Amino acid sequence: MGSRWPHVDAPRHLMLIPMKLLSEKLESMGMKEELITTTDQGSIGWNTFGWEFFFANLSSQHHIKKILRRIGRLISLLFRPIEKIEGKGERIHYGFSKEFEMKFSVLLPTRNRLDLLSYAIETVQRQDYSDWEIIVSDNFSEEDIAGYVRSIDDSRIKYCRTDKFVPVTDNWNNALAKSDGDYVIMLGDDDCLMKGYFSTLKRMIEEYDAPDLIYTSAFLYAYPGVMPNHSDGFLLSYNNSDIFRSARKPFWLGKIRIHGIG
Repeated sequence: MGSRWPHVDAPRHLMLIPMKLLSEKLESMGMKEELITTTDQGSIGWNTFGWEFFFANLSSQHHIKKILRRIGRLISLLFRPIEKIEGKGERIHYGFSKEFEMKFSVLLPTRNRLDLLSYAIETVQRQDYSDWEIIVSDNFSEEDIAGYVRSIDDSRIKYCRTDKFVPVTDNWNNALAKSDGDYVIMLGDDDCLMKGYFSTLKRMIEEYDAPDLIYTSAFLYAYPGVMPNHSDGFLLSYNNSDIFRSARKPFWLGKIRIHGIG
């Protein structure tokens, strides 16, 4: 039975499902087979329980049930060498895993800066990770922000517009209210994302067991001729915060240190 019909246990019911059908269904859901065994500790333990349960139910008298349960345990010990041969045990553990799906929401408030906004959006579109959305929150612009977003023709880029000019904080919150990702990135319309931003972030999130908040350093960039005394422009590391100090790799930031910085 165990090699073909695994049982699925749940409160108040028991189902027998053909293993092939179960495997095909789980694989269709994007799950990957990781383990099929009858010899792990859990399976052996359930085999013992099965023998005890079978013999105990041969009588309705409590004192006899105790004796029969012990007999069942002894018989389970006799069969254990056989049950430890893979595929011979009655109980089977069937393990599947699925890669954690992670969606990033990019909040992008803007007002009359279409020339900059287009670059910010492009850096998101060029990422090597596809499960993201952009919420463009237009703060009552005179420029045709809506027309530009429509021209991109990407369903992952959502557009909303305020009914009147609002403070920038309200516009951030407006974008946040319309997002549905697992993690939110706050991106100014004059900023951009570096290559591999989402894939790197996802790897760090998985490695550090899904932290609630992630704080990253950045680069400060100026176009040629924009900043005084920098006719060629510049690109500088922007990690002067005391949080980073001399860190060269991701790290946990404890509550005491956070309050000390704040």
